[in-house]
Amino acid sequence: MKRFVVILLLIIVSLSVRLYQLTKHTEFLGDQGRDALAVREFIQAKKLPVVGPTVGAGHYTGPFYYYLIAPSFGMFESSPIAGAVEMIIISVAAIILFLIVAFSFFNFPIAYGVSVLWALSPFMIMQDRRLWNPTPVPFFVLLLIASLVWIAKKKYWAFLTAAFASAALIQLHYVNGISLLLAGCCLVGITYTLLKEGKGKSLMPWFVASVGLFAALLYPFISYEVQHGFKDITGSWMTLSFKDGQVFSKRLYMNTYIDICARLASYIIAIPWKTPLVVIAVYLCIGNVIKKNTISYVLVAWYGIGIACLSFYKDTFQPQYAYQFIPVTFFLLAGTIHGLRKWVTVPLIVGFITVVTLISWLFYNPYSIKDPDIPRIQGLTDSVIAKVDNKPFAFTIMNSRSFADFHVRYFFVLKHATVIPVDDRNGKRLFILCEGACPKGKLVGNVSVMCHTELCPLDKPDIPLDEWVYVSTTEVGSSAIYSYER
Repeated sequence: MKRFVVILLLIIVSLSVRLYQLTKHTEFLGDQGRDALAVREFIQAKKLPVVGPTVGAGHYTGPFYYYLIAPSFGMFESSPIAGAVEMIIISVAAIILFLIVAFSFFNFPIAYGVSVLWALSPFMIMQDRRLWNPTPVPFFVLLLIASLVWIAKKKYWAFLTAAFASAALIQLHYVNGISLLLAGCCLVGITYTLLKEGKGKSLMPWFVASVGLFAALLYPFISYEVQHGFKDITGSWMTLSFKDGQVFSKRLYMNTYIDICARLASYIIAIPWKTPLVVIAVYLCIGNVIKKNTISYVLVAWYGIGIACLSFYKDTFQPQYAYQFIPVTFFLLAGTIHGLRKWVTVPLIVGFITVVTLISWLFYNPYSIKDPDIPRIQGLTDSVIAKVDNKPFAFTIMNSRSFADFHVRYFFVLKHATVIPVDDRNGKRLFILCEGACPKGKLVGNVSVMCHTELCPLDKPDIPLDEWVYVSTTEVGSSAIYSYER
């Protein structure tokens, strides 16, 4: 009963710190608008998509992410935060799943303490409340790890959860294939041990069923790829590999490796200095190696080999590629504390969590948002709607943190506005929405058209403003709307 109460408290705290003023704190830019529009479209068309969001150089991923967020947008069609709420629920489920698995590795006080640290981590809070295909990656990695633990404990139905998690991860992003390879190595070892014990007849039906489930979940995307020459899968592989003429740089590789280690350590304690973060990462590995048990060795190998593989990524490295190693980082922390269990008491764990959390929040307050996205977009689009009087208009955006205008376009769709292309020669109204650092008065010269397609061209077309008549500039908070007619 006592454990139930403290776990319930963990769930409440985890949800509360992530849901607090979500409309103000969640990110809503081009990626979020693109995905919301895509899901809205296939729900209305009652047709399942066969591809998901694009990543990297414009390669499609599988459609699993769209299936995942469809229920929230289906139930709350007019809410821009519906998907973010679902991401939060999945992320809190990840915290509880971490607690369950860590408890099976260590003891309850240590597992619970590290789970609380995860729940209160500023970077985890900011990450978990974002509608984005990398956000649920830690949950599915944990489900994969939990499945391996369950299989080792002769719960063979976990082959199905392992297949489900694997299919989800590879469709959320191709780089998650690293975790699948590492999990596959562990599964081979576990299965070999079970076969030596004569458990082949018991596990084989579940294994065959899991292969079928994995294939079924990937079928829509693989069918699409077959029809298109596997251009997305091969294109993504080329991003990870080196082309002819490219030279492997040891210095760049080590810098990337160190950056990833520092980034992962910052989820434990959010400080702005790389050196102490790297020291923490090294200490976590050493603290587990000296324990000299199989679980610790596996965790260190998963962490070290995984980051080593990821460091080969030759394009611009993005922090979300390392999301798959967040659970292992926290397992290493729990393992290090467990190695000191002779000196670790519950009050000491509470004090450790308190100090680390205070330091993290001192440097990175997850509620310190200078220009919230949804209120800004809501104000801009409301102002435009008031000006057009239900007539068609064209728009583009400038000085935005987004790569595309999907976040603004989504709000216009919710408001049933009639938006026409900026190059429509019959268009009479043009609005240029500036999202920050906006010039005073009217704009002159040419304005680049922000991307409004999923695959954005490198050369953006321009709007020659000398073909339009300037009408007014309307300031909306720190943003502005420049109105033109012809």
